[in-house]
Amino acid sequence: MPNIAAEHAAAPQSLYLQDFNPYLNFHQPCGVPEQVSNAKGKESKRYRWYATPWEILRQSPGVVGYLKAGVTMLIPG
Repeated sequence: MPNIAAEHAAAPQSLYLQDFNPYLNFHQPCGVPEQVSNAKGKESKRYRWYATPWEILRQSPGVVGYLKAGVTMLIPG
C-alpha cells in the first residue's frame, strides 16, 4: 500500500477512528474463557466458545438493569 500524503490522511484516519474501530470492537468474535481444574487442582483456561461482545452482553444476567431509561436490548429492523 502506498503512503498517503499528510494533507490527505485526515479522511481515512477519521473513518477508522469514528466508524471502523468501534464496529470491529463490538462485532469481532473473541474467545470466552472457561476456568478448568485438573485432578491435581491446577487451573487453566479453555476457549470453547467464541462470540462477539454483543452476543456476550445479551446473555449477561441482569444487563437490562444497567441500561439507560428508554433503551432496550432489541435490535431495530
